[in-house]
Amino acid sequence: MLRSFILFVAALVLAACSLSSLGTANFSYLRTDGQDIGDPAFAQQFNKDRAACEAEMHRGGSGPDSRYDNNIAARGGAVQDCMEEKGYIVVMARDADAKQQELAAKVAEKARREAEAAAPPPPPPPPVPPHRVKSKPKPKPETPAVTSSPPVQPKSSPN
Repeated sequence: MLRSFILFVAALVLAACSLSSLGTANFSYLRTDGQDIGDPAFAQQFNKDRAACEAEMHRGGSGPDSRYDNNIAARGGAVQDCMEEKGYIVVMARDADAKQQELAAKVAEKARREAEAAAPPPPPPPPVPPHRVKSKPKPKPETPAVTSSPPVQPKSSPN
């Protein structure tokens, strides 16, 4: 009986340890702009932002939002809120790649729409020249008919 009790307690301890390690390793931060935190420049900024948010948590929420008192869960929420304000979201680690691609696609689509909105409109087409209707030719004025008269013969002079 004692032996089965010890085995039961050992099983519970092992289960608790595995669950606690899974709980912290199953989440990942992503940038809301879809950029990869693995990039050295972004990783450095991420570490600065995370340190700033954790420092805020350790100060006990003494900032403008003092609703986070000594409650550890609330302080964890304060870190998450702080990270969201800095442009990060928390996702399940198994979904991180798909979510990052989704965020990058949304950002690219938004940038495309903004570029279209900022671009000047295309120039209007050139005006169509007015269609001229050819007028009928004016009739030529009639000229009086010249009658031909017999040629005048010179008169001979009497000499």
